[in-house]
Amino acid sequence: MLKDELAVKIASNFNNTQFTLKDLTEDSYYVKSGYGPQTQTQINVECKKKFPNKTFSDLKYNLNATDIISYAYFVKEVQYLTPFETKPSFHFMGKPVRGFKASSNDHRKNVELLEYSSDDDFMVRLKLKQPNE
Repeated sequence: MLKDELAVKIASNFNNTQFTLKDLTEDSYYVKSGYGPQTQTQINVECKKKFPNKTFSDLKYNLNATDIISYAYFVKEVQYLTPFETKPSFHFMGKPVRGFKASSNDHRKNVELLEYSSDDDFMVRLKLKQPNE
């Protein structure tokens, strides 16, 4: 299989996989829909309670009582075979971003090289403690 075909196959698997609630744990998602500002308030309160470290701001829409609002939030913290060391000093498109690197042999066990053509053209898979995640 050519590397472009492999990349297309992997991307297709990501884009076309069917997920259901059976694939999620109860503590990893929040879903709510309803009418008007009272539902928006419930979403903000309930989601903040369930996910106190949520990274998104509260909803602040100017809703009428008959406006429909639907909201879904998903968070999943994966566990690696050996936790990576996080670094705040990486840059992406000229801006600092949080990231991690495989700085030890144990960290390198988390990374499987799928395809390598050059330092700018490669594909890796990150291995997790739970193989089904």
